[in-house]
Amino acid sequence: MTYGGSYTDSPTTRYDAMYGMTSPGAYVAMMYRRYAHEYGVPDGALAPIAINNRRNAALNPVAVMREEITEEQYLTSRYIADPLRLYDYCIINDGGVALILTTLDKARDLAKRPVRVAATAARASVSNYYTSTDFFHSAAQDVARRVYSASGYGPQDMDCLQIYDNFTPTVLFSLEGFDHAPRGEAWKWATADRIARDGEVPINTAGGHTGESYMQGWGHHVEAVRQIRGEAGPRQVADCNVAQYICASPITTSHVLVGE
Repeated sequence: MTYGGSYTDSPTTRYDAMYGMTSPGAYVAMMYRRYAHEYGVPDGALAPIAINNRRNAALNPVAVMREEITEEQYLTSRYIADPLRLYDYCIINDGGVALILTTLDKARDLAKRPVRVAATAARASVSNYYTSTDFFHSAAQDVARRVYSASGYGPQDMDCLQIYDNFTPTVLFSLEGFDHAPRGEAWKWATADRIARDGEVPINTAGGHTGESYMQGWGHHVEAVRQIRGEAGPRQVADCNVAQYICASPITTSHVLVGE
């Protein structure tokens, strides 16, 4: 691992810092190493996610990273925290996001199509470490059960997914935790064709955190609204009416957004 950074001083973080564990990236790399070992994942399995993000960002006028990447570029990029490469990491940038929430009755009188928050759910899975031995699966399953039940929509109903991708492995953890892919098989399930804009389950259509910008998930919410309103231009998903936001992390959350 070739990595460095600052850390918050505590008895546990001091021990971690000796080995360079000073960021969530290092911990996610360790989680992904375990995931790859448990499920027989080959090197390069994350490439479709990174490539898809950049392909979508190339069509996004507000994206920071607007150049597409090839599989060769991905595989030959340097490791940041082995097995995670440069393109597996979110970018660091400045920016701003605004979301306006009101009642549905008031929203119906506004100029643009209302987008309803059909359901939201969250659960904490917090420790001194940014790791989870089950890849946040138990927390995600609890949140999934509640958000699907409350919204009346299930995985099969989603027209696009906007997944919090501070690092690309979290996309795999999210897909499995929220029942979009079988457990241990998201790395096979998330093919370039399936997750593309015109695929079965379009993912991170604005470019995600590794392409558009890292706005702590808020950019994903705006993109979900754009898609439902039909305002995404050349990256528009056809007939998009239901979108799901997913975040698999120490605070696991999900929202289902529906056009009215």
